[in-house]
This record gives sequence, structure tokens and C-alpha cells, in this order.
Amino acid sequence: MAQGIAIRLTFMYSQVSCRAQVIRRLLAVVVLTLLTTVTGCGAAEHTHGRQTFPPPPAKVRIPADGVALAAFGFSHGPTGAFSLPRSTVIDTRVDQPNALTGVITSPDAATVAAYLRRALPKTDFQITADQPSQQSLTFTIRGWSGSFTGIGTQSAFTLQQGR
Repeated sequence: MAQGIAIRLTFMYSQVSCRAQVIRRLLAVVVLTLLTTVTGCGAAEHTHGRQTFPPPPAKVRIPADGVALAAFGFSHGPTGAFSLPRSTVIDTRVDQPNALTGVITSPDAATVAAYLRRALPKTDFQITADQPSQQSLTFTIRGWSGSFTGIGTQSAFTLQQGR
């Protein structure tokens, strides 16, 4: 009987631990999106029209199964160098001169993370941290820093200038 109780308690603890981990990850995506939105909205845009950025280096090659960020309607940041899988669906986006954020509903977080691990170095990004077990990455490119995180079918990326 004691062994049965111990097994039940272990099973219940693992369920609670898993749920807490899912909740923590979802909260991280929400907080990341809110911080980027607040940061982006606080910056006044003094230019009229599209902000220009230096062209990506000649070695930038977006993988055949990817699409540049500009194709998703973003006009700021490294839109010619940052890419996502062709099947990406962006549910919510923020496009400010100094900060970009996208909340992705498809494909799943593991697929997007695997694509970014493969594509970012090819497009001149430097991956500065990678936590495969948590589907999260941080990266930099010419005056911009970015991060990606996700769980299950939900994920988000953010790019910020000068950080």
C-alpha cells in the first residue's frame, strides 16, 4: 500500500511539474511580447517612410525552405537576413524601428527552432545561446540582438536594435 501511494505521489508531482513548466514557458512568451511591444511603442519614429539598413553581406543565403522576414510584412530591422520556415503563420506582430516581435502559431516551436539553428549562421547571425531542451535561442547581427522561445504549437521571436 505504501508503495502504491509513493507511485501515485510521484505521478502527481510529475504532472504538476510538467504543467508548471508549460505555464512558465507560455508566460515567458507573453512577457517577451509585452516587453517588446512596450519598448517599441515607447520609441518615437522620427523618420517618414521606410528606414533603411545596410544590405546583408553577399554570403547571406536564406535556405530554400525559408522566407525572409520582409515577406511577412515587416519593414524594419534585418528583414533580408532573418528568415522563418515557409509554412510559418504569424498571429501577432509588432514592427517598430527599434524592435520587432512575432508570435508564431504554426509550425510548432521545435520545427521553428530547428530551422533557426540551421538558417541563422547561413545568414550572418551569430547564435549566442541555445537551449534545445527549452526551444530557446538568442542571437545577434550587425547592431541587432534577438531571441526565440516556444513550447508546443506556440512560439515567438523578437529582434531589438542596439542591445
